Amino acid sequence: MCYPNLEAEQARSGHKDAFVAQKLNITSKSYQNKKRYGTFKVSEAEILIKMYQCEFEYLFAREPQTA
Repeated sequence: MCYPNLEAEQARSGHKDAFVAQKLNITSKSYQNKKRYGTFKVSEAEILIKMYQCEFEYLFAREPQTA
């Protein structure tokens, strides 16, 4: 897992990978790979930041942090 805070925010919101992937207009498998390898496009990161109402530095931190 590359982004533990993204995983945490997704879990808090009750969002499945398929739901988030749909919001990003990608497949579930692509979303899982992007979470694992850290290959989000800027436009995808912006969507996630708005969706979870978090700062970039928190949401995409490589180590877990508190909100």
